[in-house]
Parts: sequence; C-alpha cells; structure tokens
Amino acid sequence: ETFLCSKLDHRLRDEKRPAALLEFYRELIRLRTETPALALPSKDHSEIGGWEDEKVVKLRRWAADDEVVIFFCLAGAPVRLTEPFPEGRWRRLLDSEEPRWMGRGSTAYPALHPRSVVVYRRERET
Repeated sequence: ETFLCSKLDHRLRDEKRPAALLEFYRELIRLRTETPALALPSKDHSEIGGWEDEKVVKLRRWAADDEVVIFFCLAGAPVRLTEPFPEGRWRRLLDSEEPRWMGRGSTAYPALHPRSVVVYRRERET
C-alpha cells in the first residue's frame, strides 16, 4: 500500500500547480549547475546566519569571483529585515513568490513573503 501511495502520477504534470512545482525544481537544478557559488559544495565557501525572531535563515556562498545570498523565510507572516543588504550590486535570480511559481508576486529586500526563498547573485564589476 505504501508503494502504491508513493508512485508518481505523471498526469499531474499537466495541471497548473504541479506543473509550476516541477518547473520550479528544474530552475533550482539549473541554478545549482550553472552558478559557480552554488555548484561548489564546500563548507569553507559557505556562511550561514539568520534572525530567530523573524524566522529567517540567510545562506551566503561563494566561489572565486561568484557570490550568492539566499534568504529562507520560514515565518507564517510577511517579514521585514532590518539588516542592510551586503554591499555591491545584486541581481535577484529566483523568488519562490514569482507568479510563474504560483506565488503572490516578488518583493524587494528587505521584505520577504511568508514561507518563501529568494536567491540573489552579486553582479561582477566590469
């Protein structure tokens, strides 16, 4: 019975929410393989912190001249962080609240939607 309950129903990929979730996972995998800071699985190139009261985790990863910051909002309500964003020019790579992922729409730092993840990448100096 457990096996039958855990089998994937491939018909669901044509429905809106499951299809969006599948594409979201594909985008996460693409980011992981194409972004050097995410592709290098090293604790020496990672820094983790957060805000307990706000229920937000911040993960910073880097490799050579590539750097990303990821915010995981675990709160059940919107959060507004008070810490300034790291210096430099940053571009949002992914926001789980984008409409294409069936979300409520992106926000700009320091605002975070409840139960969301946002990935930023430092733009290289030219």
